[in-house]
Amino acid sequence: KSTGSAGPPYCCVDLYSLRSGEMVKSIQFKTPIYELHCNKRVLVVVLQEKIATFDSCTFTKKFFVTSCFPCPGPNPNPIALGSRWLAYAENKLIHCHRSRGGACGDNVQSYTATVISAAKTLKTGLTMFGEAVGRLAGSLPSGAIEDEVSTHSSSRRSPHIPGVVTIIDTETVGEGQVLVSEDAEGEGIVAHFLAHDNKPISCMAFNPSGMLLVTTDTQGHDFHVFRILTHPCSSSQSAVHHLYTLHRGETEAKVQNICFSQDCRWVVISTLRGTSHVFPVNPYGGQPSVRTHV
Repeated sequence: KSTGSAGPPYCCVDLYSLRSGEMVKSIQFKTPIYELHCNKRVLVVVLQEKIATFDSCTFTKKFFVTSCFPCPGPNPNPIALGSRWLAYAENKLIHCHRSRGGACGDNVQSYTATVISAAKTLKTGLTMFGEAVGRLAGSLPSGAIEDEVSTHSSSRRSPHIPGVVTIIDTETVGEGQVLVSEDAEGEGIVAHFLAHDNKPISCMAFNPSGMLLVTTDTQGHDFHVFRILTHPCSSSQSAVHHLYTLHRGETEAKVQNICFSQDCRWVVISTLRGTSHVFPVNPYGGQPSVRTHV
């Protein structure tokens, strides 16, 4: 709720008992609250570039994350909360914690993802060729291509990398701040992988079982479906299988929500354009058919 004129708006969470109607807990924050998520284990409060979690029964503070990658769009700090796991957009890719697979892993991409990556590479090459021809013809300034290359180079040197997802086990993670770094042991980290290449994540969602994760970036063209196979030792031993790349269209759209059906055979994706897109999927991968979905 809003705290009034004394401070920033919407920086307070008030929890009421449905049995008595009385307020049982009030939690104050210094920055505005964007979203609230809850399951049987934790209450998740989503802030700007920060996540705070509380016990669902006692409402005591459990852990918090401060390394979130912000996103311009309807979900400024996208997360996904399953029955036990919490996924969020990480601002760095730490190789010692990186899981096997993901959208850009070696020899782990699905055939569909590989074709789409090749199409994007071909499009980029044709664009650069057109700019070079335009430069020779005098339609582009001489420094246009160099400026663009320098911009891409500077963005690659940035310590923050968009498109990274970290999944936390809310049951085993320790209290206090969750750090994904080379010096940290990675307690409670289930998976850490690259979901979208050089694009911020705008929305993500778990399926009812919590084994599948759908992610999308700010362009809203492609939606990646991952199957998370954990390892009890560390996140670097976990495997993230890229099952599908679902394609919506060529126009950009801001994704507002993603939802699975209860049997995990359908995915619905809604955008701010007022459209909803329904895709057939199989929880274990493979081509959907009439036999699997009728």
